Amino acid sequence: MQHFIVTLDGDGQHNPIFIDPILQPLKNNTADLVIGSRFLKGERSPGYRMFGITLINWLYNFGHKQKISDSQSGFRAFTKEVANSCPIEENGFQFSTEFLIKARAKGFRIIEVPISCIYQGNGQDHSMNSFKHGIKVALATIKWRIKIDLLHQQNKAQLQKQNTLREIGNQTNGLRISEK
Repeated sequence: MQHFIVTLDGDGQHNPIFIDPILQPLKNNTADLVIGSRFLKGERSPGYRMFGITLINWLYNFGHKQKISDSQSGFRAFTKEVANSCPIEENGFQFSTEFLIKARAKGFRIIEVPISCIYQGNGQDHSMNSFKHGIKVALATIKWRIKIDLLHQQNKAQLQKQNTLREIGNQTNGLRISEK
């Protein structure tokens, strides 16, 4: 039996009817992590949110082939393996991109499916300062990109070095090198 984890925001903006479409790629084994994207159908967030989301998406996507449209969606589903492989260190909403950056670096298959959102009132129903929140998430995205991407590059370089040394060892097998 397969077990999956589904997350959605507790402020009522995510409609639970989209849980099955978000789970479908996991059930079909075509993804390891699925993001419910508000933007695949052309939907837009309130203006002040859209600016921040666009910036954070750009920071997340920069330099990578696979792009996502909604790194800030809290409506996600993922496998137990993804959850266990990507421990969260951030305390606030910064975890959203931390988790995605770690999952991408570990090679998990990340896809998006379209959802729609329900924004209450004027869309400013969060108790936090949106600008301050956006800055924190943007800075955390930069931090995790540097931390994880650099670590990934170092691991890749170390592996190449080991392979080169192994190849040299294989080529010199049986040869005696004398030192004078």
